Amino acid sequence: MANRTLELRSAVPELSRNSRIGRQDGPARLVVSEMTGISVVSIAARKGQSGSLQGAVKKLFKIELPNTPRRVEAGGVAFLWAGPDQWIAITNMAAHPDFDRELVAKLGKFASFTDQGDARTLIRVSGPASREVIATGVPLDLHPRAFQPDDVALTHASHIAVTIWQIDEEPTFVFAVARGFARSFWHWLSDSGSIHGIEVSPGT
Repeated sequence: MANRTLELRSAVPELSRNSRIGRQDGPARLVVSEMTGISVVSIAARKGQSGSLQGAVKKLFKIELPNTPRRVEAGGVAFLWAGPDQWIAITNMAAHPDFDRELVAKLGKFASFTDQGDARTLIRVSGPASREVIATGVPLDLHPRAFQPDDVALTHASHIAVTIWQIDEEPTFVFAVARGFARSFWHWLSDSGSIHGIEVSPGT
């Protein structure tokens, strides 16, 4: 019998290699990369167990689960609010190779967990033109006074459902996009950002 292994492939091949897109003169004002090697797990508290889940997460990860659209992180594990009694947990696969099973084993009596690692594409966007470019398709006020580091929003980008959060004041944003729509998301982002020059840095 032939030895067959599955090959990990990006949903957006253009993000798998270094490149410069659009305007070529001067430094690129938009930097885009796909975040790889990341575990993404969705969490939904069982009925009546939200308080117990939050207490267990605090004990295990030293984290207060957010009850508003925020992101919290400690010890290399981040939890993002994803709706009432729902969260997304994100960490590096090297540190937690079986993150979904780890969560089920430790917290399964309080919540349901779904591995989203193959279902979501995480795309990081930064650079001086990032707010301007994102604003062309995302109906959010991204002014620094309105959207700050660790803020989270469930919204859409050019009619594509996304979760967006800000991770620093540079600013750097991360989009979680359903894998099946990641290519369409990239078409919008690259078209909107090409006038500023886009630097693609894969695998960060």
